[in-house]
Amino acid sequence: MAGSELWEARALTAAVINGERNVAAGLLLSNAFRLIDSGDHAASRAVLLEQLRLLDNGPTTRPNVDVVRRMHYEKLGYSYLIEGDFEDAERLYEQALQYSPSASRGSLKVRGAVFLCPLSRCGWEAVGRTQRLHERHRNRGQVGTLP
Repeated sequence: MAGSELWEARALTAAVINGERNVAAGLLLSNAFRLIDSGDHAASRAVLLEQLRLLDNGPTTRPNVDVVRRMHYEKLGYSYLIEGDFEDAERLYEQALQYSPSASRGSLKVRGAVFLCPLSRCGWEAVGRTQRLHERHRNRGQVGTLP
């Protein structure tokens, strides 16, 4: 068992023993990221949905349930952003803002992500237009291949 997996197993065990459901929910993020990295976005979203089932709204829970909810919607938005679904990503980032105090570091991150979505969409569309234009001129023998 590698070091990070052992750390996760110990942290999850401690969270369960101590009844810290929000800690256990936060630990699912690493699984979701591994799935995103492997390109399995549907599975990463399924893991993130499981995360919501663990949340405890109690007043003394740590981390605060709003922090875990913000991270949930932020990471769910990230999975859509990486996949190129900019509208759903932006919608989920907006949802994450509902759980972020306005002056917090988390709020700054999420507001930056909301801003990133339309920029990414424009960049994605521009790349597509450039590739189509290049292909059209290449077919006419007017340009070489793109790097």
